[in-house]
Amino acid sequence: MAGALAKNDRVGEFDLVIRADIHGIILIKNANPRLGREMTVYKQDLGKNPATGDEWYTVDWGETAKQAEASGVPRAKRKIKDFISKFYGADDTEAKAAREHYQVIKSYKRVADTSVKCRAR
Repeated sequence: MAGALAKNDRVGEFDLVIRADIHGIILIKNANPRLGREMTVYKQDLGKNPATGDEWYTVDWGETAKQAEASGVPRAKRKIKDFISKFYGADDTEAKAAREHYQVIKSYKRVADTSVKCRAR
């Protein structure tokens, strides 16, 4: 049974990475024009697509804020939070897709955490 659960975990993790990549592509596409004049939007490597070899990535907000502050961008964290708030609050198709992927990512993480807790009992 443990092997079947581990296989199921790997499939779920793979789906999570795919969604994080799609989510990241949308975020980077929208963050660069809005934040890119003042700071570099850094990417977090998620590995490679096994079918195509393409890189998978998402936004590395922590590194973006850290480097922006180090280079003297005033209120960098606040600017990032404002962008995120406005982006997810927007009513356009891309923002809606990003919100949906983000919700699935958060839901998967909750389910995975619960599953691990149940197995520990």
